[in-house]
Amino acid sequence: MTGYYYKQTTDDKQAGIRVGNDGFRGEVLALGPVVRTTFGKVPLTFQWQHEFMAHNRPQGDKFWIKSVFRF
Repeated sequence: MTGYYYKQTTDDKQAGIRVGNDGFRGEVLALGPVVRTTFGKVPLTFQWQHEFMAHNRPQGDKFWIKSVFRF
C-alpha cells in the first residue's frame, strides 16, 4: 500500500490579496497499491495512487514506474 496526504498551509494570493474566504487552501488524500519486483539486478516499482477527499484542488490518479540503475 502507498499513499500521501497533502495539506496547503498558506493562503493563495493574487496581487497580494487573499483569494476566497478560506484562502483557497488545498487538501487531498491519496492511496493505492504498490508492486515491487526485479528483472535480473534491476529493481522496478509500480504504483497507482487514487486521490480522494480533495478540497480546493483537482482530483485524479497517478501511476508511477520507478527503477534504479547502477553504472
